[in-house]
Amino acid sequence: MRMPKFLADVLFPMAIGLPPGANSLQQAIDVNGAQPNVGILGLLNSVLLAVSPNAGLVNFATSAAATITLTNIAGLTQMLTNGGAVTVTLDNAINIVNQIPLPYNGQTFPLTIAGNTGTTVAAPTVTNTGVTLSGTTTVTTGGQRFYRGQITQLYTQVVQALTAASTFTSITQIGTTNLYTVALGTNAITTTVGSLLYIGTTAGTLPAGFYPIYSAGTTSVVVALPISGTVWTATAATLIPPAVVPLTYAPLITLTGMYGMAAGVIVV
Repeated sequence: MRMPKFLADVLFPMAIGLPPGANSLQQAIDVNGAQPNVGILGLLNSVLLAVSPNAGLVNFATSAAATITLTNIAGLTQMLTNGGAVTVTLDNAINIVNQIPLPYNGQTFPLTIAGNTGTTVAAPTVTNTGVTLSGTTTVTTGGQRFYRGQITQLYTQVVQALTAASTFTSITQIGTTNLYTVALGTNAITTTVGSLLYIGTTAGTLPAGFYPIYSAGTTSVVVALPISGTVWTATAATLIPPAVVPLTYAPLITLTGMYGMAAGVIVV
């Protein structure tokens, strides 16, 4: 696909059309000796990082429910109008990061949870999600809490170490989510959240591959699998990984409570 002329003029100000024999802008640069405008490339990169994660849009949502699961949390202001105790559950890290344009390791983003009179949130629920809470995360009655989210891992090649002769039993979907419990037949282990478990499916629909661990179990682990319209199955598999481990998508997030406000007064 040909680069738009206005963008070519900005990035490569010395490129003056395509000389004979040049079929692309890159070939033209090679022919006429033009140099990329490195400064403008850096500026464009800074702009891309500045508009992420919410591209300047106001991400505002309301809910009157007593239970709510949040996925698109980057730059979100979530207003809760239930008037009572609300259980807020954060989706798993993969699903959250999938909503962020151009995510990168170390990226930070704001999140605000607010409630009207009588609405309280004890603390967001993050069981088996790859999301870690830090600081004070409760929302005061009729108040709000400001958080800073940070992507602490995006990809990894770290594989979960298993005891020799560990065996696979089954996978079971957790509710209707893309989280699955993997039952191990022998040799209890202590898992590391964010590392990878290899499931070499020999019978079932789940593709053999490396999947991020989002629990700290011993005889079983919770992994995030690709979102699918049907339930993944794996009735037989090996856990011995290949010698070469690919760089695998396995996001982790830390959500830190910065400060809160109640009746217009800042609380920490």
